[in-house]
Amino acid sequence: MERLRKEGWDSVRPALATIVRFRNILRVKTVTYLFICRYWVVNGFLVGKAESNYTSAMEYHRNALSIINWGRQVWKDVPKDKRGIIFEITFRRGVWNMYLDSLMGAHSHDRKNFQLLERIFEEADALIRDVDDHPFNPQEYPPDSDPGFVLSFFHNIKGNAFACKGLYHSYMGEYGKDRSIGTVQDHWMSAMQSYTDAADCIPDDDKNHPWYLNCAYNFMEVARVPTSTVMAVLARIRLSVPKMRQVWCQNPSTILRDREETYAKLLKVEERAKSLIARKVITLRGPFDWDAVEK
Repeated sequence: MERLRKEGWDSVRPALATIVRFRNILRVKTVTYLFICRYWVVNGFLVGKAESNYTSAMEYHRNALSIINWGRQVWKDVPKDKRGIIFEITFRRGVWNMYLDSLMGAHSHDRKNFQLLERIFEEADALIRDVDDHPFNPQEYPPDSDPGFVLSFFHNIKGNAFACKGLYHSYMGEYGKDRSIGTVQDHWMSAMQSYTDAADCIPDDDKNHPWYLNCAYNFMEVARVPTSTVMAVLARIRLSVPKMRQVWCQNPSTILRDREETYAKLLKVEERAKSLIARKVITLRGPFDWDAVEK
């Protein structure tokens, strides 16, 4: 009923159809839940990445999350080895992150859909709270848990969620219905902070670390931050990029090549800004001279 109230019958109908198809689900064994959930997760990934069918991807991932959340309640007192790994919080978080990515994919094809944008913000905010409420506790996991596990299911997911919130605020600041100066300014500030938080969640050699900082930098002019804040972010980008290249230099991605042009530009901006500071044209406590450094 909650979903019907918020999203309407068109959204509820497919879910009801799924429930009808699996009307005997309460009678089946746990292994069947594992199969159904994994089927939805894999299909959601394939139709989203291979076919760019984000509507179906969202539905698959949302169905998988429904089963996972249901199973976590029904079998909350059942040992992990009996109920299955899919009902662990880390597995749920991974599927949740895939659902968020499918929402972002859908947004890339429908950028003015504010209802979808609000859903992205809500899910991202809830995912951040989930990580904060259930942080990594070494006592709850095998002693040989590798750093990749911790990064994948805790830090990176939280960073991705913050970046999604940054996108939300950037679009609300640019296209939101409330065009009052105060509201727009708040969105710019929130976008800058969200992208900074996203960068803080992940290692400085991650490909997205300097990029998230660049996203934060892009809002600093409209957010009217002091020179000291701008210089701190530029320095972090400069120090991060060489470390990132050591890990990702062999990646043939066009996106990474395009980012290199941005990093080269930011390095020149930092050099010009240092010159202005040395000549006392601008001060660290004062406003940044955007026109002078970006000529």
